[in-house]
Amino acid sequence: MSSASAPRLIWIDLLRGLAVIGMIETHVINAVLDARFDGSRWLHELMSFDGLIAPMFLWIAGYAQGLAIQKALNRLALGQFSFHDDSLDFSAA
Repeated sequence: MSSASAPRLIWIDLLRGLAVIGMIETHVINAVLDARFDGSRWLHELMSFDGLIAPMFLWIAGYAQGLAIQKALNRLALGQFSFHDDSLDFSAA
C-alpha cells in the first residue's frame, strides 16, 4: 500500500532547530560564564529566554504527537490503517 506523504511543516523544523540551539546555548552559558556577569541586565534577559526552551521542546513534542495521532485516525477512518502495516515495521533490516 503506497500513499502520498504530506509535505513537511517547515515551521516545525525551524522551531525544533531553534529549540536545539537554545538548549545548547543554555547549557554552555551556565557552564562557562564568569561569575562577574551575574546580575547583569543582558544575562537576566537571556535567562528569561532560556526559561522558554524546555517548554518549547514539550510543546513541539505534543504538537507532533497530535499530528501523528490525527494522521493515524484519518487512515483508520479511510480503512487504510492496519496493525500489520509494513510502514510500522521496526525490526532491524
